[in-house]
Amino acid sequence: MIASDVSAKVSAVDRRLQATGMPIEVSIAVLGGLILLVADAWGLSLIPLVSNLEKTYSLSPSEAAWTLSVAGLVAAGFVPTVARLGDRLGMRPLILISLAVGLVGNVLCALATGFDVLIIGRAILGASAALPLVYALLRARGTNAARVTRGIAILTAASGVGVAVAYLLSGLIIQANGNVRTVFWVISALAAISLVVAWFYMPDSNHRETDPIDWGGAVGVCIGLVFVVLAITEGNTWGWAQASTLASLAGGLVVLGFFAFYETRQANPLINVKRISNRSAAPAFFVIAILGTGAIYTNLAQATYTELPTVTGYGLGLSVLQASLALCAISLALLVGGMVAHPVINRFGPRPVMVVSSLIIAANFAVLAASHNGVWHFIVWDFIWGFVWAFDYTAAITAFLHDATPTEAAMYSSANTVITSAVGGLGPAVFTAILTSKFIPHTPIPDPSVFKEMWVYAAIAMVIVAAVALLVRRPVFVSQEAASSQPDATT
Repeated sequence: MIASDVSAKVSAVDRRLQATGMPIEVSIAVLGGLILLVADAWGLSLIPLVSNLEKTYSLSPSEAAWTLSVAGLVAAGFVPTVARLGDRLGMRPLILISLAVGLVGNVLCALATGFDVLIIGRAILGASAALPLVYALLRARGTNAARVTRGIAILTAASGVGVAVAYLLSGLIIQANGNVRTVFWVISALAAISLVVAWFYMPDSNHRETDPIDWGGAVGVCIGLVFVVLAITEGNTWGWAQASTLASLAGGLVVLGFFAFYETRQANPLINVKRISNRSAAPAFFVIAILGTGAIYTNLAQATYTELPTVTGYGLGLSVLQASLALCAISLALLVGGMVAHPVINRFGPRPVMVVSSLIIAANFAVLAASHNGVWHFIVWDFIWGFVWAFDYTAAITAFLHDATPTEAAMYSSANTVITSAVGGLGPAVFTAILTSKFIPHTPIPDPSVFKEMWVYAAIAMVIVAAVALLVRRPVFVSQEAASSQPDATT
């Protein structure tokens, strides 16, 4: 793969960063943390506001569901290709465009008077590829393995702040007599701030791809992912055994299979399947996908359980704001865990950290399944889960980013996006399937045993993650200097 070097001239942005005295990896991670905060806000803040969403925009339940899911569908199709375009056009301009796209999408949602404009705004949000590009830029500009791991850990810590903002934003605004439109305006303001800061301080990669873009692969992965994510997202609504669900899922998987084969035959693939199919990257992608999906699944389980009224005989009767405050234990733990994870990963390597962390999380959910009768149970278990999750997630990202050369960073980030997009919708789908599998006789109230089953299944999933993590081989970090002497490293 051919790349042209553009690092000879120091840009004004690089001079500003040098004036801060921070290593380039830390600077990118701090800027990425701000972007992550905004992404978490527009991705998670609507989850507890479905009824308010329906009322404000006069939506039917199915329209509200599509409003929540459309961003994920668009992201599945567009983000991998947009991330790869960063290699050709520069990661800085693509990040700035992605942030501007996010701002426009949120403003449209705030101004919308009905379903049509609202869903367009949410679809535009899905086209933002800022976060995958930040990880790619961190690797592309990273000077050594330890500093790149430190940057990844900072981003993980920042996710704790982002999750807290997302959880609390909705509750606080509603508590202050605002509505979902107010939430969109607040997120728009955050998006505008992140765009301005990135304009002044976000650096660019030091190379440009000169090879042609694999548009055939771009179309294939777009079609395949959209059909898979559509089936997973709508499976509970359409029915998992219905022809529409099965056709969408099977069709998407077939297209993705053809996409993988097609990529192995291309001189300049969108995603170099042969290159990423190794024991450093491939298992790490799986671990990241399950960790992200599991986080959504278990948070939904906890929020639902704690908000159920006490008259059910087992709910805790918390308000949306109270349930959000309880979940903030995860955010605090992510912040703490992210700040201390990188020296452990640098010392022992990604594999043992992933294995041990996954087993601790499995044990944590097993205990929660046995004892979940008070708010303090959830706060204690949430802190353990969030703290150890930060180690697990940071180690998994470290494994695949360290395996990538600087010129492969966007390609690896695209591969991770493809896999996490395909798996990501499973969390809410599995949660809903289990929740509606058993009811208290003669009532619409879920049987209390379904929540115990949820946490037992979460524990089993984490044992499987630990087994997969055992396959991870410690990657060899290739510096920018070494990569520049190997122009064909990615072929």
